[in-house]
Amino acid sequence: MNTLNLNTSVQSKLLLAVAVLSASAAISLAFHNGATAKNTALSLHEAAVPQVVIVGQRMSPEQKLAYDLAPQEVAQVEIIGTRLSTEEKLAMDVADATSVKLAATRRKV
Repeated sequence: MNTLNLNTSVQSKLLLAVAVLSASAAISLAFHNGATAKNTALSLHEAAVPQVVIVGQRMSPEQKLAYDLAPQEVAQVEIIGTRLSTEEKLAMDVADATSVKLAATRRKV
């Protein structure tokens, strides 16, 4: 009887150890796969964020009335873009660099 308890105890501990190891391996592989892992942290220079400027104009009273009386369907947005000149691009780069430096000094304070 004592040998039966000892074998059952060893078997249950072995089964528990295998279950814990396989669970930890599964969790580890779920959160980190070395073969397909990609570095998603990009520097500011690599991740250039395009900027969009939206300009609005007031509607005349006639336009407001026509809008209010028109059947309400899907809203329509018109986006018009223009290419920037080299000087404008450089000015934007300087402004971006200045804002990054300003944000860095604010964080230090």
